[in-house]
Amino acid sequence: MRSMWWLALVAAALVVANVRMTGGASGKPRRARPAAVPAEAQAPRPAERGEEVDGFGETAEKARKRALVRALERVEELLLERYGASGWRPTEEQLEPDYLARFGVVTPRGEAEPAAVPGEKMLVARYRVSLTPEYLREVAREARHQRVQDRHLLLARLLAGILALALVTAGYLRLEESTRGYATQLLRAAALVVLALVGAGLFLTR
Repeated sequence: MRSMWWLALVAAALVVANVRMTGGASGKPRRARPAAVPAEAQAPRPAERGEEVDGFGETAEKARKRALVRALERVEELLLERYGASGWRPTEEQLEPDYLARFGVVTPRGEAEPAAVPGEKMLVARYRVSLTPEYLREVAREARHQRVQDRHLLLARLLAGILALALVTAGYLRLEESTRGYATQLLRAAALVVLALVGAGLFLTR
């Protein structure tokens, strides 16, 4: 019985230490988890030559908004063409306009100007899209950080499962001894229910 409690205490200490380590590694709120970027993404290739996308609208504002939407969609397409085969997807932050503008991935090309659309008075706005080396390095850095977090959380769930198993087993044996075997079936059922609830909780915390 004492060895069981010692095992529970050791497992508890490991869980607490790992949770603290995970919390320290994460300096900002967690976002939806992307799959790991393939190894070839760790060393960014030269910048894309760049391409222009356009958007049309009755006003300059509408034209710019539509052009920006198309530019963001094109950035996601280019990233998936490079790294999507492994199941990796960019996070929401990596596709935000301000984030992309900071790394020079999406930049406006002049002011909106009249478009040659027969029978309609339309304006066209253009954005340049280019996967810069700085942006690709940041994507790889975020992916490495996410992988470290995922490993820590996986270890925390594993240790929490061991702790739960040790505590439930210790409690079961203690109650089995105190009831002299008269409630064995009930105690086993209760132990299974508790373990099932713990397992479901750990699964849902992914």
